[in-house]
Amino acid sequence: MEGAYNQLFNARQTVPHEAYDFFIDLLAETFRDEIADCSAQAYDYLLISDAKKMLLFSCDQQLVKYISEAIQHEWDVQNCLVLFHMAKSKPPAIPSFQQIKRTISYVKELD
Repeated sequence: MEGAYNQLFNARQTVPHEAYDFFIDLLAETFRDEIADCSAQAYDYLLISDAKKMLLFSCDQQLVKYISEAIQHEWDVQNCLVLFHMAKSKPPAIPSFQQIKRTISYVKELD
């Protein structure tokens, strides 16, 4: 994935006509959003330098601006770290006690 991502960003310099820039930028932003979503699920935190490299930003300010504008990520920046803990959802609770009770009830009815 990273190779294709790099190829897309490098393709911006070699587009046949400047009208393609809009579509390349749109596609690059989509790639960046998808990688950001996957990163939030895969990691609890990343160093700012690693997140910047992963999302192909040239400076820390671009990364911080992206994080502040992309509210759906619910990330936090503290002490040179990008924290993803806020983006993780809790796993759904399985009502195991009720399920066991219901199963025992079915078994009693079958007897």
